Amino acid sequence: MLKRKLAIISLSFVLALALTLLGVLALDLVIPSSPSPDLSANAAVSAAGSFDKLLNGSKYYYSTANSSNSNTAVTVDSSQGHGTQKNPFVINNINQWQLFINVINANNTTYNAAGKYYVLGNNLALSDITPVGTSSSGFKGILCGNKHTITVSSFSGTVYAANKANVRLGLFDRLIGAQIYDIIVTLPTITLTHSTISASTDYVGGLAVQCDNNTILANVNTTVNATRNDTKSTRVSGAFNAGGLVAYCSGGKFYKCSTVATFAYNKTVGNSGDSLHSGGAVGTSGAGTLIIDSCSFKLTASVKLAAGLTGGVIGVSTGSLNNQWQNLFVNANLYKYNASGTSIDINTQNNGSTSFDSSCDWGSLIGWNGDVVYTSATTSYYKNIYVTGTHPGQLCGVTGGPYCNFGSKSTNIITAGAAPSNTQWGSAANTGVNNTNVTSTANVVSRANQNGTLTGNFTINSNGTVTSKVNSTYNLSYI
Repeated sequence: MLKRKLAIISLSFVLALALTLLGVLALDLVIPSSPSPDLSANAAVSAAGSFDKLLNGSKYYYSTANSSNSNTAVTVDSSQGHGTQKNPFVINNINQWQLFINVINANNTTYNAAGKYYVLGNNLALSDITPVGTSSSGFKGILCGNKHTITVSSFSGTVYAANKANVRLGLFDRLIGAQIYDIIVTLPTITLTHSTISASTDYVGGLAVQCDNNTILANVNTTVNATRNDTKSTRVSGAFNAGGLVAYCSGGKFYKCSTVATFAYNKTVGNSGDSLHSGGAVGTSGAGTLIIDSCSFKLTASVKLAAGLTGGVIGVSTGSLNNQWQNLFVNANLYKYNASGTSIDINTQNNGSTSFDSSCDWGSLIGWNGDVVYTSATTSYYKNIYVTGTHPGQLCGVTGGPYCNFGSKSTNIITAGAAPSNTQWGSAANTGVNNTNVTSTANVVSRANQNGTLTGNFTINSNGTVTSKVNSTYNLSYI
């Protein structure tokens, strides 16, 4: 009997030791977890938890921060600090995305600082979320999307509700020198309804509400559809700022990005001070340098009794902006409706109606320039740009500043209709501004005449379609 008890004790000891050793080994095997079977878009999200890690010696990739079609390969070294380039934080499920929101919103410097790396490990379906970051605590790190998709089905009522003033909606709120790579973002259909409040300035961005000058976006693709309806019988003042990538941006670098954006601003009582500031890339821009290379933007925008300050790339420029744009597809579809909902000429300011029908500053590239289009004609340029869609013909709308000086370096801009006259590039009062390089048929050519080709990364085919040599992953056939 004693021998039997000793045998049982010995066996139990061996089993316990084996389990302990397995536990130790398990700690050394750093494996990204998969979403739990019971996790869904509507599952309760706990604030507790931690980010995953990648296996030591494995590799992950992200696009280079330029227009080339190459990638940066990183070999994981688990001995490095968690959150570094070689040992990034990994987001695999919606719990971890909520943790990401929490630490960035709290501006926890362990997780939110320049040089902190995150990798998205799975496609995510999110609901009832708030944006990552706030207007005062923006994301400062690097997110490598790994070509995954984030689909948002709804935002939290704390940030999005009827008669909520000064709404800020996007996957991110503010990007402060952040870098976002290789991600596809789809937002829900957004309807902002103002029936009782008297004023609201709203922001909706396909990726982010706001970005600062050093932000880099590479291979970011978004789909966004947002409408503001002012149904109050008296005026609701304020602008609606909306961008396919970012609602408000003071410079940055966008490479190989693609957007499909639909924005509308409908009012019951019109006023020229209430306007839609929308762009295929940026709604409103501040001072800074904005580099855009090898991107496509499809914008459909409309206003009813609101002013339309809208451009295929930028809606409104409010500061000295140094633009360096090349290799772009722009499809701008711009519409305007009177009080009865009848479509009217977007160049018509009142159309004989007793109510305000709104003025519109539409541009295929830039809608309205309040200050300076760029700081220096020696550094700014617009090259190899193909423009089409339902638009009035001008690349830059009527402006309140020095109009559209596209500079001596601009070249090879192709429009969908006849080659534009000087007045189509701004006001006829635009004297003393060098537009020669963009109004000459050698550089601005009619798409109908097939008098030019898009050099560099894009090619116009004989059947009228356009092929991208860089971003061939995405279908740009709508251009």
